[in-house]
Amino acid sequence: MKLLSTHKLLSVLVLLSLVATDGRTSNLEGTQAYRQASSRPRVSEVVFSSQEESLLRGQQSDTAHMLAARLPGKTPFDVQKRCIELGLRCGGDAKAPARNSEKWRAPRHDRA
Repeated sequence: MKLLSTHKLLSVLVLLSLVATDGRTSNLEGTQAYRQASSRPRVSEVVFSSQEESLLRGQQSDTAHMLAARLPGKTPFDVQKRCIELGLRCGGDAKAPARNSEKWRAPRHDRA
């Protein structure tokens, strides 16, 4: 009887170890990795690898939708949020007006 309960306990522990993930990141499906936000204890955020961040930096003229299409498991919202966090132009979605254009010369409060 005791051997059977020990076997069940061991089985449960093995199953839990398969489901358990690292406290900072998890990528169980191999498509998307999340980590617990350091400043918000119950919030998870999407993890970008250094290669993905390099792509964001190198392709700033592309839109968030175009960048998300190149990054598996990332949504345009994830891309836009990460661009803002990195101080990038959000994948071209927040492009500055062309230099010497009418919008460039007009004061900000006159722009529609």
